[in-house]
Amino acid sequence: MKAVETRKIDNLGRIVLPLDVRNELGVTENDELDICVNDGKIILKKLQEFCVICKNTDSLMLVNSKFICTDCVAKVKVLP
Repeated sequence: MKAVETRKIDNLGRIVLPLDVRNELGVTENDELDICVNDGKIILKKLQEFCVICKNTDSLMLVNSKFICTDCVAKVKVLP
């Protein structure tokens, strides 16, 4: 783990993630982050999108605000 910078928390509990951290993690405006606490440490993790049917993370399509992989879309198309 590399040291980055010290940041202050504002009166609403917010912090600003440094640009180099956002770039390294591929975090952009409106991305969702998971916030976990483990052994007294706060862990931020970029939310990984996945297929709501099979949990695959590759070849995703957004359908009615849900992610579905192209394999599952193909399977659904052939159902009677």
